[in-house]
Amino acid sequence: MLTEPLQRSLPHIQALAAQCRSYPGGPLGAAVYLPLVKREPQEGSQEANGNIRLSADNAALLHNATVTLEALFREMETEAPHASSSAPSPACSLRLLLLYELVGDEMLAALMPINALRNAAFLAADTPLVAMVDVDLSPSWSLAGQVLADSESAKLSELLPMWKPRGLIHQFARDVYKAGHTATNFEKWFRFPTEYEVPYKKGYEPWFIGARLALPEYDARFRGYSWNKVINVQHMAALGFSFHVLPDAWLVHRPHEPTASCSICSNDTLKHTRRASALNVEVKVNGTRWNARDIFLRRTKRFYRTSERLLEAGTYRPVVDAASRHCRKVLPWWQQRAAGGAA
Repeated sequence: MLTEPLQRSLPHIQALAAQCRSYPGGPLGAAVYLPLVKREPQEGSQEANGNIRLSADNAALLHNATVTLEALFREMETEAPHASSSAPSPACSLRLLLLYELVGDEMLAALMPINALRNAAFLAADTPLVAMVDVDLSPSWSLAGQVLADSESAKLSELLPMWKPRGLIHQFARDVYKAGHTATNFEKWFRFPTEYEVPYKKGYEPWFIGARLALPEYDARFRGYSWNKVINVQHMAALGFSFHVLPDAWLVHRPHEPTASCSICSNDTLKHTRRASALNVEVKVNGTRWNARDIFLRRTKRFYRTSERLLEAGTYRPVVDAASRHCRKVLPWWQQRAAGGAA
């Protein structure tokens, strides 16, 4: 199953529809994130009926998001294959999760809890193999067959070469973060007709297919787009996973406007949205004034360095939210892991 996190906005919802259509017949689970900024003192408290209290404005935002996603789901279901039809499907088999978070201010709303959403997206997966991708990536048509393969190796990850179109295709992010994908060895990929193994290198963050019950969870402390996937792949290497590059499946990045979180990491000016500009303000910490963007980056780097030390000591465990852990214990398609599968 293909799984992905995304922040709810009209362009991203349209991108999800395009991605679903580029993955015909394949199962796709998407965790859609809706940040709601707290407007009233009592918001977030539990009402007598068990519901969480929301302001009228936030309740309307949640309702509108639900309506939008229901419409998308119906549209994809109409295009999805039917059991009685042998015709190729123009769309994926879509599973949608809408998750909202009540946050205290616009600064936090701009920082999508990317790893918590990845863990949530995994909950929808019930196939032996899964691939975690972002909504701005288009998979090759061959990927559905790879994910639905019957065989699986617990400690084998099948890497997906990642390209960026510029008239011709180029290695993804080579100009901004070369370490992220260079180990894939794209020149070798063009020459080799068969799968080949590559060594792990620090900073490596490929997209991959892996055994659902063996893959480690993502560290939910990481928000935004800094170090979140790097530490996950580093953890996989420490657990003994091997990395093999697939010869006949790949991903292509679809260009889009930078999100607030992405702008933080790329040093772009934070002018794209109201939430992006909220990160470019001064805040006071222990009597000292800091730029909110700089505080976020320092905090994230501290999480990463702490995790690295624990990995070296053999004691690292990703921090996972209680809701995700509970769901893995009670969802029937995760029971194999709970009963003694790989951790």
